[in-house]
Amino acid sequence: EDAEFSNGTPVKAENFVKAWNYGAAKDNAQKMSYFFEDIKGHSYDKNVEELSGLKVVDDYTFTVELKHPASDFAQRLGYSAYYPLPDVAFEDMEAYGKKPIGNGPYKLTEFTKDKGATVVKNETYKGPREAKNGGVQINFYAEASAAYSDLQSGAIDLVDSIPEPLNKTLRGVLSISLLRFSRALLFPLAFLILMGKKAHCGARPSPWPLTVSRLPKRFWMAALPRPLTSHLP
Repeated sequence: EDAEFSNGTPVKAENFVKAWNYGAAKDNAQKMSYFFEDIKGHSYDKNVEELSGLKVVDDYTFTVELKHPASDFAQRLGYSAYYPLPDVAFEDMEAYGKKPIGNGPYKLTEFTKDKGATVVKNETYKGPREAKNGGVQINFYAEASAAYSDLQSGAIDLVDSIPEPLNKTLRGVLSISLLRFSRALLFPLAFLILMGKKAHCGARPSPWPLTVSRLPKRFWMAALPRPLTSHLP
């Protein structure tokens, strides 16, 4: 109940319901609208401004009624499509898209389309995933090869992918650590990736650089989600 967006406004049930309604509405043409297709009232054929399956109970409670049983619905709620939006977003969604406000451990301070973004620690964040550094500089790349070159030179510390020809070559090389960019390792990047519309990202945490290859192998093997360990030597 004490959660806040980075602009100081509280996160309430209505912020979730309004965000879900916006994301599901046909006229808004959101790329992840299909995440709401199981909720009662959702339609691909006509615009529905308010899903009948969503009801606000009080400031911090809302209910969801589905069209039919969906055993994995609760697990889906971790996806970015279900994030809440602050009230200011609905005043001008286009302006909000250029400088979004979230409720996570980081907040956006700078964004340049197709180039990069800068996030800093969100001091108002009260959740369990407090940022352990001062912020992160994210660069967008059109080609994986450019991102990989910057990784080799030390210009960035993490990459989301490497050039396909090098996948086999890098296996067993300890000096370069391959990361399939993990939300668990840094922070949710969905809104940055959607705005950047680039295929690849590279990042450098600050004020101290985190280069995974500089850490003991037992550390970064433990830090990565299990599905990622198959990519590491």
